[in-house]
Amino acid sequence: MNGSVEVVLKDRPSQPITDKFQSGSLASIIKVRNEDLKKLQSDMDGIAYQFTSSVNAIHRQGFVNRPISLGPDGTPTKMDGKGLTTGLDFFTQPIDKDGASGSIDLSDEVKADLSNISAALAPNAPGDNRVAIAISKLQHERMTGEDTVTLEEKYLQTIGSIGLETGKARLDAEQSNGLMAQAISIRERLTGVSIDEETANMVRFQHAYEASAKMMQAADEMFKTILELKR
Repeated sequence: MNGSVEVVLKDRPSQPITDKFQSGSLASIIKVRNEDLKKLQSDMDGIAYQFTSSVNAIHRQGFVNRPISLGPDGTPTKMDGKGLTTGLDFFTQPIDKDGASGSIDLSDEVKADLSNISAALAPNAPGDNRVAIAISKLQHERMTGEDTVTLEEKYLQTIGSIGLETGKARLDAEQSNGLMAQAISIRERLTGVSIDEETANMVRFQHAYEASAKMMQAADEMFKTILELKR
């Protein structure tokens, strides 16, 4: 896939280590680019390919929006002074599914002359819009290769999956941030220094030192008194 990445060691470029990353921001970036975006691109290419191909298949059945000469038996001529009168594509027909979403474009015939847009199923029938109606109904047709999914449903599923993945990523990010904040708080309780707590401890230890000093002073005075009595 264009834009996908592989991570390798500088001295061993032939041995990718992309799959070794199981967590972290780098693993998330790799997963989004190499898996999520690849699937999204594939789904959009499939929708675009089916849409353009189906529109062209219907459009080829119609006739151009200009006067068409009829033969002696009433059969419309397939060519006139501007080119084909039927069998024209509305979109440029994609060669295959890959890259179809990025190459959707009007056909050269439609770009050259808007009368080549075929809305009528019969020649010389300006009020006939059966081809246009058939094209407008494509969104409800099951033509995406999945018998239970229409073109519109497939598109909504693809767009909806983006929203679900985005919401899940936000929840995961909030959870990770909460765990990180909790870990930081625990670390600070174990190794951090609280000015208020240390000040209180210093005052307590100072009072304890003063009390011990007074005890030593009292003991020293008692010994001196005893020695003086013996003399």
